[in-house]
Amino acid sequence: MSKDGEKELKPCPFCGCEGELKRHGDKRYDVICQSCGSKGVTKLLPKDAIICWNTRPTPSVGLSEYADKVVEEFNIKFTNV
Repeated sequence: MSKDGEKELKPCPFCGCEGELKRHGDKRYDVICQSCGSKGVTKLLPKDAIICWNTRPTPSVGLSEYADKVVEEFNIKFTNV
C-alpha cells in the first residue's frame, strides 16, 4: 500500500521492483522506483501521482531490444537519403 493509504502501487514497468511515493516540497508528489530510479509524473495530489505510475504503458520488448530497433530504423531512414 502507498504511504498515504490511497492505492496500491504497481511494480516498476521497467525492472519490476517496488515504487515509492515521494513528496517534494509542500505540494508535489511522484513515484520513483527504488531499484532503477525510473520516475513517474509529478502531480499536485498523491493519488494522481499513483494513478500516473500505475497507468504508464509497459514496454512490450526489453529496453535493449527497443534501443536496437530505434537505431536500426534511424540507420535505414538516413542511409536511404
